Amino acid sequence: MKKIKIVHTHDWNDNCRHYYKDCKGNVYCRYFNEPMFYTCTHIGEPCDPVDPERFEIVETLYLLEDLRELAVRAHSLTSHVPEDRGEQIIKEHSAELESDLEFVRQNGGDERRYMENYRKYFSAWLGTKSRCVSWMITGRANFPTKRAEKANNSEHNRSMEFREWRERARKAVAQAGRRADRAATSEVDEVRKKIAEAEAAQDHMKRANAIIRKHRKNPAAAVPVLMEQLALTEKRANELIKPDCCGDIGFAPYSLQNNNANIRRMQERLVELERKEAASGQETKSLSFNGGEIEMDFQEDRIRILYPGKPDVETIADLKRHGFRWSPSNCAWQRQLTSMAIHGVIAITDADAKALFELYRQAGR
Repeated sequence: MKKIKIVHTHDWNDNCRHYYKDCKGNVYCRYFNEPMFYTCTHIGEPCDPVDPERFEIVETLYLLEDLRELAVRAHSLTSHVPEDRGEQIIKEHSAELESDLEFVRQNGGDERRYMENYRKYFSAWLGTKSRCVSWMITGRANFPTKRAEKANNSEHNRSMEFREWRERARKAVAQAGRRADRAATSEVDEVRKKIAEAEAAQDHMKRANAIIRKHRKNPAAAVPVLMEQLALTEKRANELIKPDCCGDIGFAPYSLQNNNANIRRMQERLVELERKEAASGQETKSLSFNGGEIEMDFQEDRIRILYPGKPDVETIADLKRHGFRWSPSNCAWQRQLTSMAIHGVIAITDADAKALFELYRQAGR
């Protein structure tokens, strides 16, 4: 049987997390959370299964192995078995870190940065824990009560900072992952998907009501039909044939009306988005007025009012009242490019209304 040394490492380019070396220096690895051993001729290449009966684990090195001495020292004055406690804490936090790194990888986060920050907070906590003292270890005589209390408070604060950082970091990674998913799907595709789902729901409600009307004299007979044709559960089918407060059965008329109105609203939104998408490749259009300049940025979907200097207090209040906000990066007052924004510009400035709407129409708006 080959004796191997297990080395827990982290590779930034593939899914392997655990590497093994036998006495001849051959490299083996195991996929994350997989019970089977695999062999790799080159790290990062696809792995082939290897019979685990051929191996014997002779040493285990964890992801945070280099902090083992610090972990042992952290328990030297609070435990009779600091070596065991140190190994336990390194093992537990190495497993936690591996799990977190997998979570970060799945959400497209920066694994290296997360690992560095985790080690920083973990080390800071262990450092303060090493100053904690227990009278059960040192004895009661001349026990420094105030100093021990101060050290315990410091250790508690570092522990809370560590836990709070981890919670914030995981939340930020999850949010970044969701933003990336939304960015990968255009808003047009998202609205189209919602319209399709709403239309399918409308058709589903209509078909269910038609079946229930057909069995109005005996609503219980509609239950098996609803289950067969619409794949409803028996509980849901029975809920539909139960009269509501108005004595009606099936989906209420307002449910269909509201859903239909929502479909129309999303279809109008889709037309607007498609026009914006078609105009997004156009160049920025400009129009001067007495005291400044107006820009229509079709790429960013923004309309901007540029003044040579800071406008007076009344003008600023008027700009804010019409939805314009100061953009330091563009040195202009801007808002989303819509027909209402055009009306706002006309109300604030003496720009030619006809010329403004002509530029807006040229973009297919």
